[in-house]
Amino acid sequence: MFEIHPKAFIRAVLTFLSISSLTYTILLMIFPSHTPDTKKATQSFYIGNVAGGLVMVTLILLGILVLGPYYSQITMFPSYELGRRIDVGNFLQGIEVVIAILWFITLFFKLCIYFYATLLGFANVFHIKDYKLFSFPVALIMITLSLIVYPSVSYQKDWDTKTWIPYSLLVGILYPLFLLIAGFIQNKKRRSSNG
Repeated sequence: MFEIHPKAFIRAVLTFLSISSLTYTILLMIFPSHTPDTKKATQSFYIGNVAGGLVMVTLILLGILVLGPYYSQITMFPSYELGRRIDVGNFLQGIEVVIAILWFITLFFKLCIYFYATLLGFANVFHIKDYKLFSFPVALIMITLSLIVYPSVSYQKDWDTKTWIPYSLLVGILYPLFLLIAGFIQNKKRRSSNG
């Protein structure tokens, strides 16, 4: 366990964080403005984030323990492979179908949230009150980009290993931090001009 090189360990931790936590900044674009009780919603947000991280840790641990480190590393979808291997007394089988259905449902909701956040972002940047104007053009752009961004599985693996971590750090940490600092400076200027 402790034979791993620190650089590989840091890369693994950053990959885990980029998948489990750093993508939630997109959710924060729509989260605070549509919740009446901010304190309760914040608590639910943190509980959901921790629960999602625990589910990922459990899946990784099960993958290593059941499939082995090498096979879980080379398998494209280890959780699907775990579901395929479940067989309890010839009764409980075919769990991979349930896993695939859950993937489709979660991907649908994730895409809907990203799509809605994109529309709100465009509407805010261009100071347009009705974001629905952008729905059709943005949907066409998304469909086109889905075919261009990942032309093949090998390109996807290459992009995920080389580009995903810096991209998620930029979108998940640096950009929100920049916005927080800019908002703090803007509020300070506003208070000094009013006071």
